[in-house]
Amino acid sequence: MRKLMAAAALVAVMGVAAQAASAQTRRGSEPSVKAFQFGPQVTFMTQSVGLGVGARVVYNGLGTQLKVPGLAVYGSFDYFFPGSSYGVSPKYWEINANATYDLRISGLTGVAPYVGAGLNYAHSSVSFLGTSLSASKTGLNILGGGRFNLGSSLKAFGEARLELSGGGAFALTFGLLF
Repeated sequence: MRKLMAAAALVAVMGVAAQAASAQTRRGSEPSVKAFQFGPQVTFMTQSVGLGVGARVVYNGLGTQLKVPGLAVYGSFDYFFPGSSYGVSPKYWEINANATYDLRISGLTGVAPYVGAGLNYAHSSVSFLGTSLSASKTGLNILGGGRFNLGSSLKAFGEARLELSGGGAFALTFGLLF
C-alpha cells in the first residue's frame, strides 16, 4: 500500500510540475502545442495483466531544441489490476520512457499520428500464504498511435505498444493530455 501511495504522490508531483512548466513554455512555430502536457491514461495489456490506470507526462519541446520538428518524449506510469484467485494476490506496475516522432500527412487535420520507441521497466510481485515473491525486468518498446485535438488545450490519444522483453506484452493505451 505504501508503494501505491508513493506512486500516486509521484504522479501528482509530475502533474503539478508539468502544468507549471507548460504555463511558461510553448513550442516555437506551433503556439497551440504546449511544451509540457500531462494527463491520465488507461491501458489494457495482454499476458494476463489486464487493465491498468496511470499518468503520462509529455515533453513536446525536444524537437524544437534539436531542430527536428515533431520529436517528443514522454514518461508514463501504470498500475495494473490482475485478477486474484485461490488466495494468490498478484501485483504489477510499469514505467515507460519513450521518444515519438509525428508523421506529417498532408491534408490530415485534427489528428497527429506518430511512431516511436523507448524503454520499459516492469515490476511484478505475488503473495500466497504469507510468502511474497517479486521480479523486475527492463525491455524495449515499439509503438504507434495518434493524438486527437479536442479543444485549444485538450488532446486525446490512443497508442499500441509492443514490449520486447521487460513486460513482454502487447498494450493498448488511451488517455487525455492537458
